[in-house]
Amino acid sequence: MEQRKIMSLGRSSLVISLPKYWTQLNELKRGDVVSVAINRDRSLVIFPFLKKAEDLAKITLHLESNENINFII
Repeated sequence: MEQRKIMSLGRSSLVISLPKYWTQLNELKRGDVVSVAINRDRSLVIFPFLKKAEDLAKITLHLESNENINFII
């Protein structure tokens, strides 16, 4: 686990920097959006935001009328 120093930005904001290897792994750059979740134990989890349509997979199923949809799901 890494430790990061909290820095001040302006009068009311506190910031930390993200590890460079994590931003490279997630192909993040300046101006990109990340999601931040606060856990019950007050810890933070940072998720990269999917920004490109090609990051999503598309699946098309062609069903015969006699096939039961429940077997596919």
